[in-house]
Amino acid sequence: MATYPTEEGKVLILAQEMSTGLKNNSNIYPAPPVNPLDLDDALAAYVSARDAVTAAYSAAEQATATKHAALEALNDKINLSEASHQTFES
Repeated sequence: MATYPTEEGKVLILAQEMSTGLKNNSNIYPAPPVNPLDLDDALAAYVSARDAVTAAYSAAEQATATKHAALEALNDKINLSEASHQTFES
């Protein structure tokens, strides 16, 4: 007996295959357990949400890199200031 997938990618593939199968075999499934158009809407909503997460991760990575660069520049200024201050004290 087949097992229901638990991995995200496999659930997506199953849903896509179900939608295609139900639409292509309406003579076999005149009253399908789920309306394939509703399934398509749910698929589109999932893909949109998944893409939004991907974009958010990308933006977060870029923002983190920018923050690290700014912190490094700040540290450079502090170190330069300390070196300059020590020179004048000597």
